[in-house]
Amino acid sequence: MLRVVLMKDIVVAVVPAGLTLCIAGCATGESSNSPDASSLVGTWVGSNIGYENGKWQEREARYVIEEGTGDVFVGLKYWRKIGGEWSEAEIFSGSLHDSGEFFASDLDGFILGTVVSESRISATYLEAGPDQGAFALALEKEGR
Repeated sequence: MLRVVLMKDIVVAVVPAGLTLCIAGCATGESSNSPDASSLVGTWVGSNIGYENGKWQEREARYVIEEGTGDVFVGLKYWRKIGGEWSEAEIFSGSLHDSGEFFASDLDGFILGTVVSESRISATYLEAGPDQGAFALALEKEGR
């Protein structure tokens, strides 16, 4: 009987202490392995392939992330047909999550992606409306 009482006392003391430590650790929302949007600042270039209005398109893309603060970032997006002229700049902004996934939007579409490494991003660009389309993006950071 004494053994059961002692075990109950240990459980009653240890479990709340463990929960308190867990909650305190989770409350900060920070992890040393969490990506920070400032690490995305720079020029990202690569392929932008997919369908627009039912027609296959092969393009080049350039995303210039100008600023990253905490979990959010902002920059300019450009694209061009292979060997063509670059488009006008289009502003975009997004939010980066601990998993490395990010969600961003520009004037008429959405970018859903993953930071694969310090120098690689894999993403999907989706656009609705008159220029509806879906594109796969494979981007690499310049200077890496």
